[in-house]
Amino acid sequence: MKRIMFALSTVVTAAAITFGSVAPSYAANGVFIYHNAAGRQITLDNPLSDKCLTIEGAGRAFNGTDDVVLLYPHAGCLGHPEHIKPGENGVNLDFGSVLFAD
Repeated sequence: MKRIMFALSTVVTAAAITFGSVAPSYAANGVFIYHNAAGRQITLDNPLSDKCLTIEGAGRAFNGTDDVVLLYPHAGCLGHPEHIKPGENGVNLDFGSVLFAD
């Protein structure tokens, strides 16, 4: 009986460690406003932090979030990014994906 209880407690502990260690998702607080290639203004409200978003932008953007925005030239957050700090604008931009870095 002691072996069964020990084995059961080991399984429960392992499950708690495995499933209890999932990192929560956090969002950048605020808005990110950008323009697409057609010149249409688009607003992202409280976008997820540390997640690559494939969105195409051109022209200008405003970072109204509390995260630094990394604007990548290609989808999948590939290439050398442009940085826009919180509260700042970016101009003459051409990007294929973004990442909000907290």
